[in-house]
Amino acid sequence: METQPQAAARMYDERAANYEDSWHPDYSRRLMERVPLKPNDRVLVPCCGTGLESFIAADMVGSDGLVVGVDISTKMLQGARARQAREPELGSRIKLIYHDAMSLDTCAELQDLRGTFDFLICSCAFVLCGDPAAVVRAWRPWLKDGGRMVIDITHEKNLIQGVLMEKVAENLGLKWPSNRQWIRNSDSFRHILEEEGMVVESVELLDNITGKPVSTFGAEDADAQFEYTVNWLLAGTFSWEGKEERARDLFREEWENIACGGRIEIVDWLYLRQSRDYIEGEPSMICSNQHGESAIPKSSAICETFRNFKLSSEYLSRRITTTALTGLRR
Repeated sequence: METQPQAAARMYDERAANYEDSWHPDYSRRLMERVPLKPNDRVLVPCCGTGLESFIAADMVGSDGLVVGVDISTKMLQGARARQAREPELGSRIKLIYHDAMSLDTCAELQDLRGTFDFLICSCAFVLCGDPAAVVRAWRPWLKDGGRMVIDITHEKNLIQGVLMEKVAENLGLKWPSNRQWIRNSDSFRHILEEEGMVVESVELLDNITGKPVSTFGAEDADAQFEYTVNWLLAGTFSWEGKEERARDLFREEWENIACGGRIEIVDWLYLRQSRDYIEGEPSMICSNQHGESAIPKSSAICETFRNFKLSSEYLSRRITTTALTGLRR
């Protein structure tokens, strides 16, 4: 059975040549506009890919800063290294490492940098983690006190087909390459961050990620969506071990179970979460919406600051765009 690192390496090796001929560069710029990097910062980028966030970060941290990118895909790293050669000034501020980003403890090239990073940024990859809490726990020691994590995850209605396929594979004793069943609502990742010692600091909702409109499907679309999902790059070499017809039947059942009024809505949204390492002795504080409900433009993303907060899913449901949490290391 294909392991998670093998699945990630295979999928991104296949996508590397055309990865930046997509929505990813625009999204990376949009994400990095929200990260308050400053000169001299040190930034760790697990799952750095072709370096989209890493090069933006290198420009922001200046000549005395450092960006370390880690990735399991050799071809994605080849793209990043080629860009280093084309842009030597920024490239000199970036160190690229071939390694499983979910297992940084075993990366010999990183050991001297433990506890030195101001920011850890993971974009468009966290949902590949088999155990999200364990990954947060493993990444946290690389931050300095007060260091920040910036991590995005898909909205619970984003590509629902993949979530259903995870359930189908699990019912058949198989392992789908992604892990999103734990994302139930806007609070799901906040709970993980807080349980792992991070302070959730801000929340932002991002919509229109890939440029696709919100789509609505009917129960009759189950078989077509099954075919669409099994042909994803992520599932390219997935083996049903002779159980594909049973998988199709189970997918149809799951699809019909989630239909509301016979319809299923799929959105193009992400939760972007930033969190900070807790600093011993700092006071707790609960902040409400400082802008006021009527003052928030409907077309914009919303960004608020919290410490040790509890943000209800009912509150978030009134937002037009998608939500992001920022956590700090405790």
